[in-house]
Amino acid sequence: MDEERQLAKKRCAAMINEGIYDPESKDGIDFCVNCCPYDYCVVMEQTKTKTQLIKEKKADLAKKLRRHRVSVEDIALILHSSERNIHRWLKQ
Repeated sequence: MDEERQLAKKRCAAMINEGIYDPESKDGIDFCVNCCPYDYCVVMEQTKTKTQLIKEKKADLAKKLRRHRVSVEDIALILHSSERNIHRWLKQ
């Protein structure tokens, strides 16, 4: 059931109406390229938003950890990010 909910979040209404369950499958990609009724990709807009939120949360957590004197190397390990990204987030 949870798997169906995750896929439903990734699909647009047009895909659901066509019975496409996996937007990353060949059928899903073909539908997006050839038959999509939307002017912009609803699925990609959702993904960008979710990705941006994750990055912002990681940046906030990196700043909090740094305030507690955790090293940049350790923060990178904790957040599964590069040290360069950690430095970038700390400068913001």
